[in-house]
Amino acid sequence: MPVPDGEAEENAAYNYMWKDAVEVTKTHKAHMIVMVMGEHEDVNEDGELFVKVVATLCKQETVIGVYTNGVVYQPEFYFAMKEFLERGMYPLMGLVWIHMVREEEGCSLYTMGMESFGKDEMEVLKTTANPGEVREFLLDIASYCVEEDVTLNDGETIGLTEDQICKITRSEGVCVEGMSLKIDYHE
Repeated sequence: MPVPDGEAEENAAYNYMWKDAVEVTKTHKAHMIVMVMGEHEDVNEDGELFVKVVATLCKQETVIGVYTNGVVYQPEFYFAMKEFLERGMYPLMGLVWIHMVREEEGCSLYTMGMESFGKDEMEVLKTTANPGEVREFLLDIASYCVEEDVTLNDGETIGLTEDQICKITRSEGVCVEGMSLKIDYHE
């Protein structure tokens, strides 16, 4: 049976990288649940296994999308993530999605999927900076935290250059449920 209550179609609208996501998702007739279960020592290996399994399942001609992290991805996206693995790169973008919400004051961007790695989700709230640059910033920080098993804490700072100093505040999430890390992004 389809994902109930139009949930998949609603979340397909969040994929700003796939123009026809909603229209294609509306055509789905069934869904399958895929998860890596059990106690494992290395969540990064679990992520790699998840990407490999999903990419393999996406080879079926009837697969129209992958719904995870509050968004619907194109099957081709998971083929690209599998290629990342084959090149020795970690397929983080297939495991953590950066959501964007446009607002009067600019936009807010936040991660979905970090909790699968035992990490807090991250939020950059009401920024007027270029959304593409903020997205890349969040992907770089998420990649650093996941691949190097780094935990960011309240009161610390982070940046991608020596001059970039972004304060981190851990508090109740604004765009996500539970606690999150608010990063005061500065270019």
